[in-house]
Amino acid sequence: HDPEQRELLEKVLRKLASGGCGFEDKSMPIPIEEIRIHHSRLFAHDAAAVHRDRYAHDPDLFLPNISALIEEGRTVDASEFEELLKHQRSFRRLMSETLDSNSIAILPATNTPAPATLASTGNALFNSPWSYCGFPELTVPAGVNSLGLPIGLQLVGLPGTEQQILTAAKQIEACVQFSHRPTFQP
Repeated sequence: HDPEQRELLEKVLRKLASGGCGFEDKSMPIPIEEIRIHHSRLFAHDAAAVHRDRYAHDPDLFLPNISALIEEGRTVDASEFEELLKHQRSFRRLMSETLDSNSIAILPATNTPAPATLASTGNALFNSPWSYCGFPELTVPAGVNSLGLPIGLQLVGLPGTEQQILTAAKQIEACVQFSHRPTFQP
């Protein structure tokens, strides 16, 4: 974890706790790198399936990174696909047991500082689990690092808790009073 992000998260949690919010520290039931690998393979499979016909007829329509994703997806056979779906269901079940309908997970939006340019949105490692298991997620700005780049906190809940996530986001925004507007160099 980036030390500035960890410090900001702890500061926000202390402010929220002083306002009456309760917290419980929990761990991911499956290592995040394992989730990332499975999510990546499943995502590649799905990209290959969706774009199969168009890619077969005109591969030049696709940018190199999408072509690479499709090519990777084409290596996922039926047996691996079934194992990926089984893993996804297992992770979804484990996360449903970890969270409950009255809780919202608060964690850093990423494990690295924000990129200094608009060429990338940054490392998606901490977003991957929620896309993988289909849980709603929302990122709110919570501060800036020493370079003036934004640090976000993501809020995650069970499916059906979207309103609770939005309410929690409003509470965090009121708590941190984020007003910084970064300038970007094209």
